[in-house]
Amino acid sequence: MDKGSANMKKILILSYHFPPMNVIASQRALGYANHFKKFGFEPTVVTFQWEKEFSEQFCEKNNFDERTEKENNGLYNLVKLPLFRSKRVKTLSIIEKSFFGRIGVLISWLFGELDTSAHLLNYKIVEKYFLKGHLKDHKYDYILGVFSPHFNLSNAAWAGKKYNIPYTLDFRDLWDNRIIRTNYNPNLTEKIQDKIYGYYWKRWIRKSNFYSITSQPWLEKLETISDCKGIVVTNGFENEEFVKAPKKNEKFTIVHNGSLYEHQNLDIFLKGYALFLKEYDSPKIILEFIGANRTNKSNNSYNRFLKEPEKIIRRYIQSEFCQLIARMDRLDSLKKLQSADLLYFPTFPSAPGTYAGKIFEYLGSRNNIIAVPKDNGVVDEIIYLTKTGESFDDEFLVYEYLKQKYEEWLLKGVCDYNGLEYEINKYTRKNQTEKLVKNLDY
Repeated sequence: MDKGSANMKKILILSYHFPPMNVIASQRALGYANHFKKFGFEPTVVTFQWEKEFSEQFCEKNNFDERTEKENNGLYNLVKLPLFRSKRVKTLSIIEKSFFGRIGVLISWLFGELDTSAHLLNYKIVEKYFLKGHLKDHKYDYILGVFSPHFNLSNAAWAGKKYNIPYTLDFRDLWDNRIIRTNYNPNLTEKIQDKIYGYYWKRWIRKSNFYSITSQPWLEKLETISDCKGIVVTNGFENEEFVKAPKKNEKFTIVHNGSLYEHQNLDIFLKGYALFLKEYDSPKIILEFIGANRTNKSNNSYNRFLKEPEKIIRRYIQSEFCQLIARMDRLDSLKKLQSADLLYFPTFPSAPGTYAGKIFEYLGSRNNIIAVPKDNGVVDEIIYLTKTGESFDDEFLVYEYLKQKYEEWLLKGVCDYNGLEYEINKYTRKNQTEKLVKNLDY
């Protein structure tokens, strides 16, 4: 139950990602905002005007206050900042793709400016400008800086020190998830980048009350750069978004929702699926990949989207039994998860500690999950503890599991499901927010 507002602490959340920006990162900050009041904190979220096109967010600096939008929906206050162009951003935007721009990136790294594009620098400068004015007139008991980008970390650390406000840093990811992969062998540029990033993360963490990150292996990675207290707060799901409805699928429907990445192994599952199709003359079955066709914006990230996934899929599966569907509205995609008969989750075995946010929406759907290959880590563990499916390393085991579930569906119209509600509910956004709150310094 919500505590009386007069007794509530006030917490300021700095988050670049927030709805209507339609990415999974937005849901983490939204989850905190939706549930902090239940645990005695009145949240104010500072973000940007994502309902507008980038070019429409700009204003003159002397109109900044007038163009800043403020809302309250009963759960949280929302401050949506416009943008103005500083001279520094204008200069960087001109040179950033030139040789001088590369030199500028290195200089930026050395001075802790880890978001090196003019685009992100613009947001950082605007957010800091807002904080300078806002924190003179508004009192907060806590600041929460949500990564990424980096500027929410540096601005939270700066504001905490300047205005003597306790702060914590919330990490969805590591600075580049390549650093967690097995047999990581960085080149010279990556070594320099990792040293510099590690130095500034340690510096920003050092004065925080604690920090949070999304898995135990990733926490252990951060513990190598800082002895400050860290906790695990996973991503999660909102129970209220899942309203179970009777399934009426004319075909046994397997769904994968989300992006596909280069370092995921699809072959084992697809081979098992192909073996299954050979077992039947005309199986009533369809495999759907929702939002799999994504375009890479960067060649530097370990999390590069898989190029032309349809070519890989068609090596094994005809279009009659497999469809690639365009990315859809988030709530529509959740309905697809619920209406499916089985959910396919390709794991990240070469990147220990990687859940991927979609696994929690899979849990929320209360459907069986088949995870392939085994990651021998967090995904295998969460599926085992919640009893929500199976994970396999072998195409013949995939084939046998698909055959078992398909024949259950033929016989009953649905598949047996044995998920443990107590374990599943540990991963609601509400319960993960409570974990964070328990560590706040009252």
